[in-house]
This record gives sequence, structure tokens and C-alpha cells, in this order.
Amino acid sequence: MVGVLIDIVFGNRTSIEIICFTSILKIKTLFFSKEPRFLERRSIWEMETVSHHMWNEYAQLFYPDGTKEVPSDILLEQWLTPRAIAYWYMDDGAIANPNRKATSLNYHGFSLEDNSRLVRFLQKKYGLNTWIKFNKKRPMIMISGHSKMSELVLPFIIPSMHYKFPGPRLRSKPS
Repeated sequence: MVGVLIDIVFGNRTSIEIICFTSILKIKTLFFSKEPRFLERRSIWEMETVSHHMWNEYAQLFYPDGTKEVPSDILLEQWLTPRAIAYWYMDDGAIANPNRKATSLNYHGFSLEDNSRLVRFLQKKYGLNTWIKFNKKRPMIMISGHSKMSELVLPFIIPSMHYKFPGPRLRSKPS
């Protein structure tokens, strides 16, 4: 869902790249509480975002009673676009089973009921073969087969994230 918010703010397909790699002071001041840094041992970028009043409206939608939850189906219909799913996948997606070409979307912070709603939404709206699997007693969303998922999100996957997607043409990490 962070991808959805990023897309609302920036409204273009390179917003993840802008946020992750920009040197524009205004954006860094608005989003980051400390300088983003690359952790070589884990090969990941680490960054912390700041709280800002401009996010309050969205916070109310995701934490209406102080507990994290998926917003209404009406908002899912409006916000969970192929671009938002691509951003979600780039952030919290993974190749779950390369042999079966299954992928996963992690949503550990939400309840089983919310994950079930997301599974039903992805099945109904996009025809994806989805189900819930538990990892360390926490639900995650599995997606079988990569061709439908590829068609849906590849136009929005930035090149440096292609390695996270199954399929021979996308498996190599960028140099």
C-alpha cells in the first residue's frame, strides 16, 4: 500500500526510483528521517520515513481504531491498480517457488481476514490464482503462475527489480 501512496504523491511510473535514489533535499526532508544507506552485508537499501501531517488522512484509513487494517473494498477497487501491485511486489514480493513459477506478496502486518479480502479481490479483479500460505505463523499471499502476473505488473517494474520476477528473461540481476 505504500506504493499506492507514493503514486498518489508523485503520479508517475518512476516514483520508486525518485524516492530511493534522489538527491533532491526537499524530497529527502519530506520523506526520510535519516539518510538512506546501502547495507552491503545484506545487499539492501535501508531508509526511515518521517511522520508528516499530509499522511494523516491515509493513516485514518489504514488505522481507523489504532489497529492496522486493509481499507474498504471501494478503496481497494480505486487504489489497488496494476501499478500499485507492482510497487507492492517490488517492496514485499518474492519468487516463492521458481520451479512452479509461484510468487508471493507479504502482508504480515494485516490480519488473516484482511489477507483473505485481498486474495478475493486479486482473484475477482485480475483473475490471479491466489491463496494464503503461512510463513512463521503469519499469512502471506501466494500467486500461482507468473504469466498473468507478468502481464499485469511488468510495465511498472523498474529494471533493477527484474531479478525478483520469475521467468528466464528476468532472472538475472542487473549489473
